Amino acid sequence: MNRFFELYPKNQMVFIKNKVINKTGFFYEAFTTRTGGESEGVYESLNTGFNTKDSHKKVVKNIDKIKRALHIDKIYAPVQVHGDKICVITPENRSYVTDMECDALITNEKGYAIAVRAADCVTSVIACPDKKVIAAVHSGWRGVANKIILKTALIMINEFKCAPEHMLVSMSPAIAPKSFAVGAEVYENLQKDPLFSKIFKKKKAGITMNMWQGNKNLLMSCGVKQENIFINEMDTFTHKKMFFSYRRDGAETGRMMYLIGIK
Repeated sequence: MNRFFELYPKNQMVFIKNKVINKTGFFYEAFTTRTGGESEGVYESLNTGFNTKDSHKKVVKNIDKIKRALHIDKIYAPVQVHGDKICVITPENRSYVTDMECDALITNEKGYAIAVRAADCVTSVIACPDKKVIAAVHSGWRGVANKIILKTALIMINEFKCAPEHMLVSMSPAIAPKSFAVGAEVYENLQKDPLFSKIFKKKKAGITMNMWQGNKNLLMSCGVKQENIFINEMDTFTHKKMFFSYRRDGAETGRMMYLIGIK
């Protein structure tokens, strides 16, 4: 974990926070680990995923613990489908955000947090201090291919008048390139795009992919400054005690959550 991130232990849980985003004083932000929850077995212990076979009641308890620890009244997270749909939260649709199928949320409203979940994919939060606009984005290899983080940033720029040079972006722990081999078809389809030509490496064990770099390249293509993109390069695959990992554990595993809100 690099100098831009810090561990934040609270109520037996351990969160990871981005120092730069929190230092602005405009936002609260946190990435959950698997520590300190109510879930058991393969979901031990802070599983936030309702799309798992874990007890629904225990997932609710886990999320309630997160809200109490971070002093949050409400967390809105969508039904993720590995697509490129982006939902802008408004007073009219807020009540059913948790039923929406999308992989990114944007809002400029106070009073709640927005979040996305993952167990190897990159989750990112985007904070725009000048306009007080935030986004949460789920982007695995399909999300990179669909350019969802770029599409999210462009909505913030075009519809919310955010200046890309002022955007702060934080990317969560995810499966690191050394642990993430992809099929030849993924490589063949994506490496043709100049933005993705250098995110793959051919090794004896196969072709590896750097999802962090793919997302970073997309953001920089619309004017986000490299120095404002912060990547926590902890590998979810190798840090078993700290993170859930779909690639390591299979379908029977939990989910971490990356959340952000406006103060």
